[in-house]
Amino acid sequence: MNAIEKLLSVAMQEEGYCEKSRVAYMNKPSVLDTKFEGAGADNYTRYGRDLVKWVGSPYAQGVAWCDMFVDWCFITAFGLSKAKDMLGGWSAYTPTSAQFYKAMGRWSNNPEVGAQIFFKNSERICHTGIVYKVDATKVYTIEGNTSSTAGVIANGGCVARKSYLKTNAKIAGYGMPKYELAETKPYLYKGIDVSAAQKKLDYSAVKNAGADFAILKIIRKDLDKDKMFETHYSGFTGVGLPIFAVYNYSYATTVEKARSDAQAVIKHLSGRRLCVCMDVEDNVQKGLGKTLIDIINAYQDVIEAAGLPFILYTGMSFYNSYIKPYESYLKCKDIWMARYYKSYTPMTFAEDPSQNYKPMNNLVGWQYTSSGQITGHNGNLDFDIIYRDVDKPAAVSQGIITTVSTKGSKLNVLKAPKNGAVVDKLANETAVTIVGIKDGWYSLGPERFVSPDYIATNTHGQIIAYTLNIRDLDSTKGKVLGQYYKNEIVPILAQSSTGWYLTTKGWISNNYVRIS
Repeated sequence: MNAIEKLLSVAMQEEGYCEKSRVAYMNKPSVLDTKFEGAGADNYTRYGRDLVKWVGSPYAQGVAWCDMFVDWCFITAFGLSKAKDMLGGWSAYTPTSAQFYKAMGRWSNNPEVGAQIFFKNSERICHTGIVYKVDATKVYTIEGNTSSTAGVIANGGCVARKSYLKTNAKIAGYGMPKYELAETKPYLYKGIDVSAAQKKLDYSAVKNAGADFAILKIIRKDLDKDKMFETHYSGFTGVGLPIFAVYNYSYATTVEKARSDAQAVIKHLSGRRLCVCMDVEDNVQKGLGKTLIDIINAYQDVIEAAGLPFILYTGMSFYNSYIKPYESYLKCKDIWMARYYKSYTPMTFAEDPSQNYKPMNNLVGWQYTSSGQITGHNGNLDFDIIYRDVDKPAAVSQGIITTVSTKGSKLNVLKAPKNGAVVDKLANETAVTIVGIKDGWYSLGPERFVSPDYIATNTHGQIIAYTLNIRDLDSTKGKVLGQYYKNEIVPILAQSSTGWYLTTKGWISNNYVRIS
């Protein structure tokens, strides 16, 4: 049952309810909860009683209650807070309720199922109800404070179903509640992915269609930057649409090629802290066997060493044929997969795919069409849904090399922690940027690690918990690496977007640290 069906179910159960006389109510207050007993003409209803209790002003007993009936149905179906947001506010006065919809940009002359219909007399909007059906010529409603008599009855005393010609001159218009606020979506976000193929894109149109994010192609086969990357980046961020990730369509057939591709992506990011997707689906990668997993893992290592999250993108068929046979060797657990819900039939952005067609459980994302249509854009677009957040890029921290083992010598920068080959040497007082930590060594970027023994930071923290776990990730999901104890003073190297602190031994919760 969707949100509109839920609302109509509540409203239909009230059909036949009659308002009560004041005398009947005074003699027996519980009469308000019966449909027919105590019927009268004094506008005493369960709707007025409940709304006074739930909300207070502007509701009351003994007054016209058509608008109160609508509000009562919404609160009963969706709860107080959500109902208010869906309707735009509280009012028992129909002109005010109509104005709420106009202020939200949700006023229309076209009837839709679930809309709130408003009627007018010679002076103003005077009556309201809920649309439950629309056909070629008529609109069908359920209304409070009306009667079964034909025509608009603005003070008829009961809940009844009605119908009107769409052309009825007394129909003032329709307000569409924000039912989307009540829908429980099976995903977190919906967005698009783009590349140089989308040369004329209206970024505002994408945002207005309801997109939550964009994913951008960052690099070409020749490892140059995608020709539209900077344009797309500026366009989307310029209208306030966040970039969820960048992607690299891979042609790598060796581990070495994968590493160099990943390094090129990091270079083109130019310091931007974004999630990186490796797109693995090309024909040249089909016959590689387990080597393909080694390629993916090597690419992932470079990206994560730079403190960036990694996602694997591929198609369902490719995954089942060339990755799944070796998936026990795959490090990556964050997968974005393509499977087109309606093949190449065009889909609007508002249309959701059936989750029964979802290509695999536990996905980060699903690219469900390459034939997406958005008003304002001429051409097809890829639409994607995201089911869960990935780890945020690690925060960076500045450190200073203060001491090396021999006077006048330099600090070795290794390709891997501890025993890696020397790839660079840094002099005393050199400022460095720490982007992560691996096996107790600081990462300065892809395949650049230095010993923490020779890096000084300006920030320290005092442990205020009796025992504080040290983890390999900046959340309680991380593996416990060890503990700090109360009153220990520890160096703080960085703070992630989750608030956690990076120390020389791993991540710790900021809730149990006093910065000194």
